Amino acid sequence: MTLGIVQRIVTRYRAIADDTLFLGDGQPRAIFEVYPPNLSLADDDALEAAAQQLAIVLNALGFPIQLLFRFVAVDLEQLAVEAEQAAIGRGPQLARAARDYAALLRHLSRTMLLLELHVYLTVGLNGARGSVLQALIHQVTTWLSRLVLRRTHRSVAGPSDTELLDQRGEQVALELDAIGARPRRLD
Repeated sequence: MTLGIVQRIVTRYRAIADDTLFLGDGQPRAIFEVYPPNLSLADDDALEAAAQQLAIVLNALGFPIQLLFRFVAVDLEQLAVEAEQAAIGRGPQLARAARDYAALLRHLSRTMLLLELHVYLTVGLNGARGSVLQALIHQVTTWLSRLVLRRTHRSVAGPSDTELLDQRGEQVALELDAIGARPRRLD
């Protein structure tokens, strides 16, 4: 039995510059891989506390984010090869234990599918300029200021979209890091 994909809309990207992804419509995105703390052996109270911390962080954000959860098959063959290489040059007992471990890993890869969770977080500029009315006012004032500046030959620098995105990304990274989620912005 195979499950169909959930995603129904395909979004094209235009470019990747340093650590910023530009979509087909030109909108920049920052993408983080998040390494959540291992809670597999945590009791119910610790799980509840971690869930509350995450809820506080996500609810405190003043802009939308997207979370992507991806399960990837673990490459047990590579671990088996590494175990066999570690057996070389060891004493007979350690070498035998490493070979047995490699055999176990190969057996598991044939009989089971072990999955590893990868969590990705996407930050964009949605809502960065406020409401639709504020965006319209911003465009009109920008157009008027450019018209006036052409006549006076002066320029006024404001934060670029990538600077605003970097500020948001930094905010998200700091808040996730504070709860032990260890985010890393992808290049």
